[in-house]
Amino acid sequence: MSLKNLNRAALVLLAAGAAASAHAQAPAWEDKPIGASWTAGMSTMSHGVKVNFGCFQFTPPAGGTCGGYAEVVGPTPGCNDNHKLILNNINAQLDFAGSIGSQSNVFLAFGEYGGNINLAVNGDFRNFADFLDIDGATVGGCTIRVLSGGTGGDCGTLAVLGIVHQLVVGGQEFWIDHTDAPADECDYGFEDLVPLATLPLGSSTAAGPDSIASALQFIHPWTGPTFNVVRIRTSNFACGSGNEVEVNNARVQFKPSTAASYQRFTLKFYEASGGFVNLEIDGMLLFGEDFIDFDGMTVGSATISVPYGGFGDDCGQIVIEGAFDSVAIGGQQLYIDCLHDELLAVAGDLNGDGKVNGSDLAVMLSAWGTPNGDINGDQNTDANDMAVLLSNWS
Repeated sequence: MSLKNLNRAALVLLAAGAAASAHAQAPAWEDKPIGASWTAGMSTMSHGVKVNFGCFQFTPPAGGTCGGYAEVVGPTPGCNDNHKLILNNINAQLDFAGSIGSQSNVFLAFGEYGGNINLAVNGDFRNFADFLDIDGATVGGCTIRVLSGGTGGDCGTLAVLGIVHQLVVGGQEFWIDHTDAPADECDYGFEDLVPLATLPLGSSTAAGPDSIASALQFIHPWTGPTFNVVRIRTSNFACGSGNEVEVNNARVQFKPSTAASYQRFTLKFYEASGGFVNLEIDGMLLFGEDFIDFDGMTVGSATISVPYGGFGDDCGQIVIEGAFDSVAIGGQQLYIDCLHDELLAVAGDLNGDGKVNGSDLAVMLSAWGTPNGDINGDQNTDANDMAVLLSNWS
C-alpha cells in the first residue's frame, strides 16, 4: 500500500516543566534572505534562536568533515512553504537555552535525500541512516517520534518530546524548517480508570461526560469474531500521556450517554504493524489493514478522515464527522487514547444537558406563550413545542 499522506500533523503535546517555554519555536528562516549561507564555526540568529554550525560526522568508521555548508533556499524542491535551511555535510545546533530559553517539545519539518543523519539532544549524540531508525528512542532525556516520512528519500515531520536545551541536526542531502505544533483535541484520556484494569467482553464504562464505552469482539475478515483483552495501560503508544486503552483482538464501541447523536468524534491511536483493524459506524463494519484505508470514506452521513498516522506501526488520529449514533474501533494490536466528542443538540433539550426530561418541561412551562421555550421555530412556546419535547423524552 502506497503512502499518500506525508503531511500528517504532530503528536499531542506532553506536559512541560516549569522552566521551559510552553510553545517550542524552531527557526522558520523567513527572516533570512534566500542565498544566505554559513560554514562550520559560524553562527547566526533566526527568529530569536541562536544557531551554531559545526562539523558533520559520516557513518563510522568514515570520519567527518568541516567542509560542508548551510544555505537558505526556497520551497522547491520539498514539502514546506517559503524558506528552509539546506544542510549539506554540516550540523546546525539550535541553542534554545542560550537564546529564547529551553523548550518543551520541538517540532521540525525535514527532507532527507541521501547519506546519513546526525542528531544530538542536550548533548546526547546519535548517527544513523534514516529518521525511522531512531523513532521511539530516548535521546538526551527526550523521546524522538517521526510523525511522517523518515524512510529516506522523502520529507516528513520530527517531534522531540521533552525539555530541549540544545538540538543538533545535520545531514548530507538534507533540509530543516519550522512546523507548527498541533492544537490538542483530547477531552478524555481514560485517566479515571485504574492501570491494568480490564473491561470484560460485553461490559461498559463511562468514557468522559458524554460517552459510554463497551467491550466487543474483534471481527477478523477471514476467521470471524474473537476477543482477547481490553485493558488500561500506561505505555503511551498512542501519542498521549498517562492512561490509554490496549485493544487486543477486540473492539471498543462508543455511544452517547444521552439521547443525542454525535456530530464529531475523534480518537488518537497506535496500530502495530501486521493484522487488521475494524471501524464500525452505526452498525456498518469496515475492515482494513491500516486505518489510512478508511481515509476519505463516507458511511451513511458520516465522513472519515485520518489527518496523520494510520500506516501501521505509527500513532495517528481518526476523525469522524456528520450525524451518527455509535462508533466502534478495534484491532489485533491497537492502543487508543484522547477521546473528543461533540453531540448534536436534541430538540427539547432546553437546559443543554443532553437529555429531555422534567427539567426541560419546567423550563418550557415557565416560558409558555413567549419565544423563550420555542422549539419548532414559530417564536412561540405552545402545545406544538410540547409535542416535540415529549416525543424526545429520554
